[in-house]
Parts: sequence; C-alpha cells; structure tokens
Amino acid sequence: MLVFIHAESCRSDSALNIFMPSLSKRDRAALLGNRLGLTRLLEAAPRRNCLIVLNYHRIGDARTSQYDSAVFSATAEDFETQVAHLRRYYNVVSLDEAVASLLNPGWNAASRILITFDDGYLDNYTTAFPILKAHGLSAVFFLCTAYVGSAIIPWWDQIAYIVRNANKHVLRIDYPDAHEFDLTAGVDSAIVRILKIFKSPATKDPRRMIAALESAAEVASPVGSERTFLNWDEAAEMLKGGMSIGSHTHTHRLLEKLPFEEQLQELATSKKLLEERLRTEVISLAYPVGGATAYSRITMDAAAELGYKAAFSYYGGFNYPGRTDKFDIRRNAVESATTFFRFRFQLALGTVSGKYWI
Repeated sequence: MLVFIHAESCRSDSALNIFMPSLSKRDRAALLGNRLGLTRLLEAAPRRNCLIVLNYHRIGDARTSQYDSAVFSATAEDFETQVAHLRRYYNVVSLDEAVASLLNPGWNAASRILITFDDGYLDNYTTAFPILKAHGLSAVFFLCTAYVGSAIIPWWDQIAYIVRNANKHVLRIDYPDAHEFDLTAGVDSAIVRILKIFKSPATKDPRRMIAALESAAEVASPVGSERTFLNWDEAAEMLKGGMSIGSHTHTHRLLEKLPFEEQLQELATSKKLLEERLRTEVISLAYPVGGATAYSRITMDAAAELGYKAAFSYYGGFNYPGRTDKFDIRRNAVESATTFFRFRFQLALGTVSGKYWI
C-alpha cells in the first residue's frame, strides 16, 4: 500500500478546521479527504492510463511583489515539497515521453505527470531548475523569445502594477466598454477582473486598454530596471541539465486576436530563435493564456504547418492515449494558494479518476 504522510502538512492540518472561512471549498474537501484517510486510499488505488500536465509560472513569494500575484505558483519551499512528493510517488515523464504516450493508442501505463512552466521568468532558472535537478526530474519551460534575458514588464504585470499604485480609489475606463473598479473592495479582485477583460475577445486593442487604465489610475506603466527573464546561456544550461525548452510565442500576444499571418509570424519567429540560439529542435508550443478563446483551429493549423508536434492549452483537463488532440494537450494550474494537502489530494484523485481535479 502506498502511504505518505508529510510531517509539516500533518502539523498544519491538525491546526486547521474544515469550516474555517479562510479555506476555499476545494481546500475543505481536500482537508476532509486527508482527515478521513481518503487521500491515502486513493494513493493506493490503481491509476488511470492518462497524462496529467501540471503548469507553473513563477516560483517565489507573491507577497514581496508589486506585480501580478496570480503568476506566482508556489514558494520555493512549497515547490520543493511538491517536487519531492512527485518524485517519490508518481511517474514524472519528459516532454518526449509525454507526447509519445499520447500519440500511441496502444500505450498502456499508469498515470503519467508532466511538469511545465510558462513565460521564462528568471526564478525558473534560479529556483525551480535547481530543485528539479536535485530530485532528478525534468520539466518543460515555454519561453517568450522577445522576453529572453530582458527587463521587460509584461502586460499582466503592468496592469497589476498600475492598479496597486493607483492614485484613486475607484477606477473608471471606457474601453473596451464602460467599467468601474472599486479598489476599496479589494485590489487583488480588481486586478483579476481587469485581466479577464483584457484577455477577452472584446479587447481588440490591448495598448488602448492599458492607456485607459493608466489615465484612470493616474499612474504610468512601470519600466523594468532589473532583468526579469532568464537568458540564453541559462536556457542552454537548463537543456544540458535535462530540461526541455518550448515556445510560448515571440511576444506573448493572444493568438486568436491576430490574423493568420501574424499568428504564423509569432510562432515561426519564436521557433526559429529558440532553435538557432539553443541548437536544439523545438517541437512544443504553449498558447499564451491558453483558454478556450485564446487560440483556435486556425492557430493549431499554423502550429502544424510550422513543424510543431504538440501544443498545450491551459483550461484544465486530462489527456488519454489516442484520444487527445496533440495540439490541445490540457494542463492543470498549480496555484500559490494550493496547500500541500490539496496538492496531494488533487494528484491522488486525478490519477485514480482520470477526470476530477479539485
């Protein structure tokens, strides 16, 4: 029987009440599962023949950042705990193994886990890479080639910065429609709402919306002074250290909002730069944002035309051999608010059911 009890999680679990208002419904379900022994039963049960892809962005403490806190997937300590758990109790596979398993209808094996990272923040190299390497695990890092080695502040971090530093308590914008955001009701919730509008199909002109937000907040977008993203030498070192590198387009624009030719350019430029600078074949792509409205069949066709062999979305789900579109491989987000008992329960439930991810 597979039994795992993490000492720190047990100590923290004992101090937690499943009816605490601060706990989400999913956390309560996971905590109850741990308390009742359901998690351990699931960990001992037969696992489904599927691929579960975990997606991270940044590793670090969101509380120390003035940018988008939602981009932080885990602290260094939490990531270390998660990786150690994955290494000990799950079959963590490489990119090549993951893609091969999906393309082969006859593939017969227990659940496989693939670890992925989007954007290529510097902490992916300084924090995540050493932890993965120490545990002998591989991950795929999807890079925006225009960001590599730069101090660029990407649009989601610009928006978060503007809202956090606003000189007004209520922000009103008139593009793409009339919207009002009361910051006294919660800055983080306002950022989530604004980002959702920014990413929606209604926002045809992203720069115009950011300008409207700057005007409403009476704050200019930040200009980066320190390097934010890993560089080419660091990416090459990660490749040598057993990691894989994929494309996250060239400039992280939402592909569905672009004409076909511009989508081709985004994907082609990124692939070409990655292959030239890293001297390796780039077979994988992660769609920016990755939701159902962030890309389309046209995008998938463009990726195939350019020689990509697999592409990853970002709206949750499970992947089965012979039944998953290789240009729509689903990923599940790891969030900074995810407690270890929920992380553990998610994996146990997901690998047994092949359909549920709380």
